[in-house]
Amino acid sequence: MLRNMRTVSHYFKRFTCVICVILIAAFAVSLQALGRRAADAAVKMVPNATVNVKGFDDNNINGVIGFYEKSDGHGVLILGELLGLEPSQIYAVYIHEVGSCDSPKAPGGHFDPENTGKNHGGAGCKHGEKCHAGDLPNVKAGATGTANVNYTAKYLRTDDSNFSVIDRSFVIHNTEKGKPTEPVACGVIQHLR
Repeated sequence: MLRNMRTVSHYFKRFTCVICVILIAAFAVSLQALGRRAADAAVKMVPNATVNVKGFDDNNINGVIGFYEKSDGHGVLILGELLGLEPSQIYAVYIHEVGSCDSPKAPGGHFDPENTGKNHGGAGCKHGEKCHAGDLPNVKAGATGTANVNYTAKYLRTDDSNFSVIDRSFVIHNTEKGKPTEPVACGVIQHLR
């Protein structure tokens, strides 16, 4: 009887080892598949365009913003971070017509390919109302002078359409009583792919 128990125990150990090997192999295949999906997602998160924002007049404002064309064709996801802002200050954000940051006036007017004549979308645009395509929501700097930009602009594109942001300026304005004032930082949006 003892011999039978040892034999059963031996076979049970072998069976358990085989099951462990199968589970480990299945886990490895799952990790490999998960890794492929993560790599695919990472490739999809490469921006179509970027802008390096720098301050005018020797201020310390800077940042990098990415423009990600949405796969459903409905706009551009704008993601990034601005640094060197005045803590707790609200800033107006726009895409301007001209791709130049040589001076605060160089970027020209707000990007408005449909000539709507409307005001800043982030503050004065009512739901359902059409605003300038280049009017983006205001950002507020945190206690450390940093602001995150995370917005989907449904009318903008990174292709060669009339709504393309490529070779246009991304401009940050100071605000006073909720209204934009002078530009304080700028960068030209560059196409990556």
